[in-house]
Amino acid sequence: MHHFEEMETKRRAIERWKGAITQVLRRLRATRSIGYVNKHFFNPVAVHASSSATDTATMRQLRFDPEMYRVVKKPGGSSLAMMALYKSPEHRSTEDTNLLEIMAQSLPGFEKYSFVMRRALGRVMNFSHFNNKSVILKQGHPAQSFYHILNGELEVRIVRPDGANIRVRVLRSGDSFGEIALLDAKQTRRTATVTAITDVDLLWFDRDDYDQILKGAIVKEMEERENYISKTPFFAAMGPEAVKALASTAEMLEVQADTTIFSEGDVSQFIMLICEGECKVLKLLDFAKVRVSHRGNTRFQLHPHPLPNTVDSSNVYAVVRKLAKIDKLEEQAHCGVTSAIITAGSPSQIATIGLLVNVRNTIWMPFSLVSASRLKYIAINRHTFCRELANFPELLERAAEEHLTFMERYSNVRSMQISFIERRLWEMYKKEAVKSYIQDIRNKELDRKILHNVFQ
Repeated sequence: MHHFEEMETKRRAIERWKGAITQVLRRLRATRSIGYVNKHFFNPVAVHASSSATDTATMRQLRFDPEMYRVVKKPGGSSLAMMALYKSPEHRSTEDTNLLEIMAQSLPGFEKYSFVMRRALGRVMNFSHFNNKSVILKQGHPAQSFYHILNGELEVRIVRPDGANIRVRVLRSGDSFGEIALLDAKQTRRTATVTAITDVDLLWFDRDDYDQILKGAIVKEMEERENYISKTPFFAAMGPEAVKALASTAEMLEVQADTTIFSEGDVSQFIMLICEGECKVLKLLDFAKVRVSHRGNTRFQLHPHPLPNTVDSSNVYAVVRKLAKIDKLEEQAHCGVTSAIITAGSPSQIATIGLLVNVRNTIWMPFSLVSASRLKYIAINRHTFCRELANFPELLERAAEEHLTFMERYSNVRSMQISFIERRLWEMYKKEAVKSYIQDIRNKELDRKILHNVFQ
């Protein structure tokens, strides 16, 4: 009987092993088919021309359709969806349209649109591929389309009235462009030149589809940005036309808690205006780790570095850097105005601001900004800001005064170090107090149980 059970166990093990091998072989065939399709990812004609009866039979033998389950690392979707994109909207089948509607639901950058809008966009979007260094839009040319970046990077440049060719920003996957010239019926010329700096894949929508589907949502977004900007006294002083210009090129962004907006030492690429939420102002501070002996035990204490005269430097174990919270920024606070003037302003603007502040120390961020909670903010284009600021030279002095007042709060490093140590000691005290309180409760509970057992 024992021998029979042993043989049965071996037989089941062999069957499971054979089943596992069969599953592996089946997945290998699927992977091979996926690789074949992926090789022709951007060449749907080649897929149809190269398909054979053997390949079709192999695909049918599979238990699943690889096109439905394949993970695509490139944004865009499956090969079938990409093949549908190559067709013009009027030549797409119902299946093609359904695939593109599904694809539009998951595209980065489209999540801000409603479900109905994304379905509508999926029905009318077109696809184009451009090689590196291709010019997509030319400043001054007529505007006909709105673009969304599927893959790749592009740079945006403007030619100022003085002839300077300025790089405004870099666009990446999920970004959109081309809407400014389509918003105003009177302004139908491109306001900037957009050039590919890598190979790029673009989705684009013609003017009629843009007007019918997207224009209302984009105008609403622009009005929201305009409303927030106009509430800030500094920007409101530039007048409604300037505020509208700032809103047209600005970007509304939302991030989760503990997202770094600027790092200490960065050159600010935009002016930040907080709409909702709160930002932590963080700064790297140096501290001395000093040995302290107490009742025969050695422990360490933090002291400001350089050490005050009252502390023996021979007991310094190490100098460490700590990221300290020194302040917070709340709604309607803005940051980066002076840096924007110095890095993107005209020579006269830079010369004027240079008489009031230290230009060299103003270029780089003196602290880090990290979201304390869910944060909604506007990134104002520094080049647009400097262009509009040219009409308000009196605001240069105001910007310098705000900057000096702002920096005065963060110039006393020793005070920030002492505040950090005091907060640290307070947190340690609270932690020990809570620990002691919990231990007291446990001891009382233990005494109660002992007394209960004694008198039972």
